[in-house]
Amino acid sequence: MRIIYNQTETKDGGDKILENIGVKRCYLKHVRISGGTNEFTKKAHHHKGFEVHAVIEGEQKYEICGEIVTVSAGEILIIPPFLRHKIIAVSETLEKASVCFDKDGCEGVTYVYAKTPEPLAAAFLTAKDEYFSPSPYSQTCITSAARFIAATVLRLAGVKSARVTKTRRSPSRGSISRTISAPICPRPTLPAIAI
Repeated sequence: MRIIYNQTETKDGGDKILENIGVKRCYLKHVRISGGTNEFTKKAHHHKGFEVHAVIEGEQKYEICGEIVTVSAGEILIIPPFLRHKIIAVSETLEKASVCFDKDGCEGVTYVYAKTPEPLAAAFLTAKDEYFSPSPYSQTCITSAARFIAATVLRLAGVKSARVTKTRRSPSRGSISRTISAPICPRPTLPAIAI
């Protein structure tokens, strides 16, 4: 497991753009394992914040409120705060990117979403690819991806005020900023599990 982005480890000790939309303790990690479920927590548990998993290779099965949810390569699972879940099976080889973050006032989110909105999947893959890239502005791309993921998830959860400013840096053109307002994709319908 590699931590790709950590909100609390930015230059000034925090990411003001994420803080402005109420996001705290955001981190993005890349996980690549082989050997199945043994390396994962099998006990039912919950988190105080959102947990979002984008499976890149293989598949992972969760039990969430008595339902079995299988997340395969190219799909995303959003687990809302305080929702009890457990991992029940993992394919022999699994690669995924995950982002976790806290946001006050989202305890009532009542669905799990397991199909990939394209821009959200692209943001995960961008962060992963930039992490392994020698590019001098990779950290800016990774930070932008983490902001975009957090804002999109909040918009899917009904937090209409979640907006972030994305900055793209180019060695030859300087900084280009534009505001991204999620949802880039509509609020999910199916497949969703009503809790």
